[in-house]
Amino acid sequence: NAGALYKVDGHYNVSDNTLMLQPEEGTNIEFVFKFLEQFNLNQLVFGSGQPLITGGQLKEISIFHPIEKEQKAIGDFFQNLDNLIKNHNTQLKKLTNLKKAMLLKMFPQDGASVPEIRFKGFDGEWEEIPFKNIGICKRGLTYSPTDVSKKGVKVLRSSNIFEDTFIEKEDDVYVNENAINIDYILEGDILVTAANGSSRLVGKHA
Repeated sequence: NAGALYKVDGHYNVSDNTLMLQPEEGTNIEFVFKFLEQFNLNQLVFGSGQPLITGGQLKEISIFHPIEKEQKAIGDFFQNLDNLIKNHNTQLKKLTNLKKAMLLKMFPQDGASVPEIRFKGFDGEWEEIPFKNIGICKRGLTYSPTDVSKKGVKVLRSSNIFEDTFIEKEDDVYVNENAINIDYILEGDILVTAANGSSRLVGKHA
């Protein structure tokens, strides 16, 4: 728990809400770390006022313990995977920031009629028109609990819109065909979250 670290005389220590595990000789730290990751220590949590895990609980956990050479091979394997994930996440963050910057530069901003950056071969001002002129905007299906069925027509909800990506889920809702009183969506339609319990999620689109 990095948040519990504090420094004393050039050395780090941890607060009393943190357990320290120091493997004995013959035990690979990366192997133990990955064991704990797949074991899921959260299942040991108890208490309602201040949920916690005790050192006594940790000591009673059983762990399969191969020879140190195999432990190291397993630990190194997962450490390499973690490094790959970290590098990909770094690259993803860079690409995400680039996308945000280019969205601002490739669409006109602050009263301008042309974007700051354009592809070669394009010039002239962009025409500003009402959004309603580019397509039809309509509300989705209204249905009642009695319309829901195990089979039928899938109803896409705000939970199917993840940032700017459409996803299908195991708990997607289906309704009887006779409950459908609007047109079906088509390939290429844009879905926009119009209402949600969290205002932060309103406006998501896919």
